Amino acid sequence: MGLGDYTMRMRSPTHPSWQMRSQIAALAVAIAALATAPRALAAPAGGAPGSAAPKAAATAVPPGLAVVTVDRRQVAIVDLTGDEDATAAARGLAERLVRHSSLAPLSDPAAAAALLGPLREEDQLALEGAKRALAEANDALARFELAVAAARAAAGQIELHDVDPTPTSIALYADLAFVHGLAKLADSDGPAARSSFLLTQRLDPDRVLDPARYLPDVIAAYRQARRGGGGRMQIQVRGQGTVSIDGTEVGAAPVTVEVATGPHVVQLTGPSRLARGARIEVTPTSSTVVTVPEARAAAAVVLGRARRAVATGRDDAARATAMAELARLINVGDAILVRRGPAGLTAQVWRDRAPGAGPIHAMQSALLAGDLLAELAPDTIVSPSLPTVPRTAEPKRWYQKRWVQASMVTGAVAMLTAAVVLGTVDFDEGTVSINPDPSF
Repeated sequence: MGLGDYTMRMRSPTHPSWQMRSQIAALAVAIAALATAPRALAAPAGGAPGSAAPKAAATAVPPGLAVVTVDRRQVAIVDLTGDEDATAAARGLAERLVRHSSLAPLSDPAAAAALLGPLREEDQLALEGAKRALAEANDALARFELAVAAARAAAGQIELHDVDPTPTSIALYADLAFVHGLAKLADSDGPAARSSFLLTQRLDPDRVLDPARYLPDVIAAYRQARRGGGGRMQIQVRGQGTVSIDGTEVGAAPVTVEVATGPHVVQLTGPSRLARGARIEVTPTSSTVVTVPEARAAAAVVLGRARRAVATGRDDAARATAMAELARLINVGDAILVRRGPAGLTAQVWRDRAPGAGPIHAMQSALLAGDLLAELAPDTIVSPSLPTVPRTAEPKRWYQKRWVQASMVTGAVAMLTAAVVLGTVDFDEGTVSINPDPSF
């Protein structure tokens, strides 16, 4: 059989040599697959077998990246006038503080609001109520409605027990006590009339009755009351605050004080409490103990008092002391005071340190707001440099991984070995023998 015939027979798919070559090639592919299997089945750290390495979370904070904050000093805007223009100017300054780089408005909205708006008297409503009661008592007395007159006068006095004892409130209390005495005298209640007339004289020692206005028996009863209550007794006042008796401060509670017998008005006041008091009757036979209940003032009330003290201080020293107390209450060291002067609205910077209070400026333009704040701190934009965020290396593609490349080389070597083996095999009628000479 010639070489050509043998070659043609080998190329036939049914020839045993062709089938043998196919089996050997399949064996080579299997060998390559077994070589790569251990690496393909190995699971990457942190992932499922055969899966790619897990990606970093998109929300992870890169190491070394810190949040940069700027410390801004709080500044109090204090309206010392209370009219609409002053309040509007103060609010404008507060808005500038919001956008400032190193200064800020008060963080407590309630405290900031307490420093703006109308300067109302804390006791205004109670004073107005007592004045109405006095007018109603006088009207009832003129109509000879004596019980109504006495009741309205007594109600007005009770209204004033919870009012700070100022010259205005004490004078009003004396008027109410006098009308109460007139009603009781006309109603033939001599002891009650004498008690009210005596209290009137203690609250208003300089009061003199006009004979052209009052009947002689009224003037006589009023003078007679002055001679009553000659004895003296001790009273003990319990509570917290400053004790005032008949409008005069006598010390801090608890305190024991010697007073004349008869009627008195005892009140407790203080910067952090509400005024409370009562009308008492001191008898010559037993000591008197007066217990005034505690009544804490709300923060807005305390700040309102301090603000009014700054606005109504009698001189620069008094205003400076009041402003220092206001700054202590809101825990700030910087403030801008807005007030109305002869030429219009003015503003002044205040500090709790040198140089202290600054010059007074006329608020004529919006530019002034920047000038005022510049006295406290320059408005510079702070741009902190952030650290460079390291880039995360991209994962290699599957064919770039070292174990894949090694597996491919191993498979190629196996296939090449199989080809060499095939080239050295001699097929003769189904008999396979190894030809030591690979040449045909």
